[in-house]
Amino acid sequence: MNNSCLAFTWSSLGQCRGVRLRRSGDRCRVEAFWGDDTGRAVSLAETLAAGRRTLGGSEMTVCLAGATDSGWGMADVDMPNLKAAELRNALSFELRKHTPLPVERLTWGYRVLAKKNNENRVLVRLYYLKSDIWRQWVEAASGLGQLDVLLPPPVALDPLLNGKTVFFPGRNTHDCFRFVPSGSGRAIVAAAGPESERPQTLAEALPLEQMDFGGLKELPIEEQLSYVGALTLGVYGLTRSLSRDLSTLAPTPEGLRPRRNQGVRVLAYALGLYILGCLLIGGVRAGQSRLARLRLLESERQAIQTQTAILQKQLNPEVRAYAKTLKQELTDAIAITPSLPQALLELTRLIEPPTWMSGRFEWKEGGQVDFQIQEVESDPELATRLEYSPILGDVRELSSVYDARENKRTRKFTLNVRYDTDKERAEAQAAAEKRREQEAAAAAKAAADEMAEDGEGEEETAVAPATGGDEAEHDDGSQEQPPAPPRR
Repeated sequence: MNNSCLAFTWSSLGQCRGVRLRRSGDRCRVEAFWGDDTGRAVSLAETLAAGRRTLGGSEMTVCLAGATDSGWGMADVDMPNLKAAELRNALSFELRKHTPLPVERLTWGYRVLAKKNNENRVLVRLYYLKSDIWRQWVEAASGLGQLDVLLPPPVALDPLLNGKTVFFPGRNTHDCFRFVPSGSGRAIVAAAGPESERPQTLAEALPLEQMDFGGLKELPIEEQLSYVGALTLGVYGLTRSLSRDLSTLAPTPEGLRPRRNQGVRVLAYALGLYILGCLLIGGVRAGQSRLARLRLLESERQAIQTQTAILQKQLNPEVRAYAKTLKQELTDAIAITPSLPQALLELTRLIEPPTWMSGRFEWKEGGQVDFQIQEVESDPELATRLEYSPILGDVRELSSVYDARENKRTRKFTLNVRYDTDKERAEAQAAAEKRREQEAAAAAKAAADEMAEDGEGEEETAVAPATGGDEAEHDDGSQEQPPAPPRR
């Protein structure tokens, strides 16, 4: 929201009024006011320019202006809740119901006041005036220099003074118009008549509870009422509604629109140009450096080509033919790797029962294989057998987990499916030869142990009968001995 606002009004009789308001929290006060009743002897633009100089204000002060008497129309209409462009098109048709003039000869705008309870309807305040009158307003307001909004004061009501009756003076001192709240906006009621029907104080005409009218309260009542339009525009300029309505009100001419923060904008533009210039200079320097580097590389390439051509001329034709053949072979060389079926067959051959492979088998790009096995008894030689396979290599055991409940061990491996190199093939053959020798030695030892056990059994069988014969001979000998002499 804005904290300071200037508001000016004029009538067709040349009566000009202006106020400068200041907002502090929820309260507003009149800092200064100005009036001129010289009539049409001096142009309205010059009179308003003098009022602007009298009231002062900085470039950040919001400025609003509008005429107070007839020449414009207003209507509160109930419309569907549409997008901004669609709502404006719909209001252009609605405008034909309120004026016989074609839309092309009118200048008009609108304000979205509030949404209905069902959220599908909105209350819109439509205002309009003839384009000729609008040009007269613009000419009069040109004396103010910078102008944010050009608007009839009663259009600024709601939500400002919502639900309260507001009195606006007419063309002469005896006329007065009441803007009375109704079910669908406000109704305009002419209040020409006895003095008892007209407001007797400024606070009664403009019931702003948080408003300090300052020195205006000391003026005669007729002169106080002449400031109602300017005060209404000023308070409206201090609310959030102004910034929300700027896109839907009748557009202010380009020549009158405020040019705030010009110094900051010029500084921002200068800074942007400086940054752009630095980037451009840096880009040019980088391009020059890269171009110089490319030229250096090109000169080196040409020198190498020259040296290569000289060396090729010095080569033996047979050597050149051999080099050409070797280059062609290297160019045509295609890496051949074992296929997935071959890898599966090899794994099936090397993973012996009762070990089995579980369902986690992954074939990755480049021939890498990840798989998982489960076994009841751990096979410590499995990784070695896989490594010595002619089409498997780079075997690594990733994990080994024993499940005591199921009495099984789960092991994860990763390997590459590829043909062995010459070195690996020689190592595998040496390991296989050594393994065969160890198996032969183990078999020979087992056979020797078995023969030794058989020989010991035969010796025990032969010794047992010999021992029985000696005992028999001993018995026979004892029978052939003479009887023992009698005892004394």
